[in-house]
Amino acid sequence: MRILSRKILISVISLTFALFALGTATFAWFTLSDTVTVSQFSATVTSSDGIEVSLGSSNLDFYTNIPLSVVTSFLNGAGFGSDFRMNHITSQNGLTFVDMKGNAKTDFPYKEGYIQFQLRFRSLTPGVKIYLANGSGLSSDAKNWASDADFINSKGTNIATGEARDYYIANAARFSFSTVEGGTEKVKIVYELPENAYGATTNAQYGNKVLNQATQLEGAVHYFNQKNGLISYPEEGQMYNGLVYTGKTLPASTTTFVGQSPIVTLGTTPDEGYYYGVVTLRVWIEGWDPDCFDALYGSNLKIDLKFTTVQP
Repeated sequence: MRILSRKILISVISLTFALFALGTATFAWFTLSDTVTVSQFSATVTSSDGIEVSLGSSNLDFYTNIPLSVVTSFLNGAGFGSDFRMNHITSQNGLTFVDMKGNAKTDFPYKEGYIQFQLRFRSLTPGVKIYLANGSGLSSDAKNWASDADFINSKGTNIATGEARDYYIANAARFSFSTVEGGTEKVKIVYELPENAYGATTNAQYGNKVLNQATQLEGAVHYFNQKNGLISYPEEGQMYNGLVYTGKTLPASTTTFVGQSPIVTLGTTPDEGYYYGVVTLRVWIEGWDPDCFDALYGSNLKIDLKFTTVQP
């Protein structure tokens, strides 16, 4: 292997999670019923000269091109097989999670409904900084859905009962990367799609709504209230009696990889000639996202991750 140069060295991970409905119930927590299941996925992992990647924190098999069969076997062995179910959960920091009632998720991630696994990098050069590269992100297939209630969507657009629109589960998803520094696990980035993202295009009326840390009435909360006959916009003599969403806090997120800090810096003490760094990836469906409602049930989610040694 050649020593790292200043050229961009990229490692790519593409993970496609196919989310299939359980029965005919609706998706989101707003109906207080079913979840979705991640039962099929495909992935490729490649890297340029100078950097190698391994799945897991202690896997001895490093690759510049990880075969699909290896990735599939690893994820199945980590619990994300045919029995895995992805739940609508929430997080204040991209590191720890609670359900929509505030109960902590303390069991294994595959039992709690989110995806988590580690990636380990190594190089023959010490102190190499690893960044997320442009081209990383979240995407999903369009899910055409006719609303079963009048409601105001996340962008403030009125949606009528029976009105069919395309919706994307990627708009309600997040991913984060963390690493251990000085004995403490620190979240390096929480990512969500850019404002107005709408499939492969943008749309100001129906695209993604970037919340950052604040929750809002429009979108999922208003849909829930409408479905349950609750008052969202009180008139004289009335009071708001809908879902309590105020005071909920989400993690500060970014929608770009340009100018971001490295997600990990490889060590400076060699181990049999190599220098290592470990990161943890977490992927979840954010229950307080205004685009997280019944339209998303049975959708497909894809996570594309590209790593570079040069800051974008």
